[in-house]
Amino acid sequence: LDQHGRAVDGAGAVLDELPSFRDRRSVFGEAFEGTIPDQQAESVSANASAEFLELWHALLATWVKQDDCECTARDDRLEHALERARAHASSDGSCRSEHTELLRRAAEMLSGPPAAATLRAESSGGEEVADEAGLEDNERIELAERALDATHEAIEAAEEAREQRRRRESDGLSSLAQRLGGDYHMALQCHRHEQVAVGEIRQRQASLEAKDAAFAQAVATAESRARAERERFQLSISGKDAAIAHKLNEEEVQSKLAAQMELQARAEARMLFAEAETLRSARTAASEASMSTEASLRTIQARIVSATSVSVLRVGVLEKRGGANTAFRKRYFVLNSLGELAWYRDEEEYSQGAPPKGFVQVRSGRMGESTLRAGKSQVCFFVLSRDRLRARPPQTLPAALERNRTLILRAASEDDAGQWLHVCAMLSGQRRTC
Repeated sequence: LDQHGRAVDGAGAVLDELPSFRDRRSVFGEAFEGTIPDQQAESVSANASAEFLELWHALLATWVKQDDCECTARDDRLEHALERARAHASSDGSCRSEHTELLRRAAEMLSGPPAAATLRAESSGGEEVADEAGLEDNERIELAERALDATHEAIEAAEEAREQRRRRESDGLSSLAQRLGGDYHMALQCHRHEQVAVGEIRQRQASLEAKDAAFAQAVATAESRARAERERFQLSISGKDAAIAHKLNEEEVQSKLAAQMELQARAEARMLFAEAETLRSARTAASEASMSTEASLRTIQARIVSATSVSVLRVGVLEKRGGANTAFRKRYFVLNSLGELAWYRDEEEYSQGAPPKGFVQVRSGRMGESTLRAGKSQVCFFVLSRDRLRARPPQTLPAALERNRTLILRAASEDDAGQWLHVCAMLSGQRRTC
């Protein structure tokens, strides 16, 4: 525009004048009165909505977490948001009823103590009363228990009242969010969903903690069982080691005793062998002396027989086997008082006065019973004459036949054999071996 209010271009040329307002109205239609929006007022309203929305978020956070004890940071946030909302409300000069209700609820939330703290204070007070009653007098335990029961009932009533109050507050916040608008209602729904998620997380954490505790308990139980099993195994091994050591000691002692007994037996055997050798040498000398004088003895015996009367002690039929024979033969035996055991072919030969077929000197021999098997009968006894005497009689029939002048006799019965042995023992001065 130039100085005259005309429209000019960049070169200063005057443009055509705009049509009048009336002409424009005929073209575009009837004009209405309108107001141009004030950008500063809109910014102030948006700022006020943001402050109240922040206050709403802080109020919801404090209300959702009011059961926790550590709520200082949330209280500071709510207090700061409340101050800012009050400042904006006072600067604006006009405040909606919904915003006024929001400010009132925020102030009440800041002024009231947390429900969990109130409940814990009531519970601790009841426990202190019970403890004081128990400390004052032990006989008032029943009264203390009643007080504790009353305290628990009060706690349950307080929890129920708190739950009802929370329900009323939740309903009030829902109605307030509907009046405030969509953003506030959406924020309330988000906080409620967050509260449900937090509850589920806490349940999962509690379940995990319970499982961890159960697993730890199971691990501790298994470790204690394994430790007890190891201790029992060590004790068992110690007991077995002690038993093995005791057994080894016993075996060592027994082996030492056995060695000592063996040494003692060997010494006794050497002594017996020496005594047997001495006795054998003595008997050998006596046998040789008796053999050297056999002829003289027979002469003397014949003279004695001729000079004195000889009595017959026992006669009978026996079966005889000598060193030169291989079978038993029946002979008629006669034992006289001189110790001569003579045999004849039969009794008739003896009665006719014929000389004997042979004889042995019982007094110079050794008599004893024998269990040697000779055919079906085992009733035997033997007489050893002019033989090298041994400490023990022969155990087998061939060994007995190997000796010189060995006479083996077999009786018809045990009684007959016993009588013959008894008479022979009386003549020889020997004891029966059985």
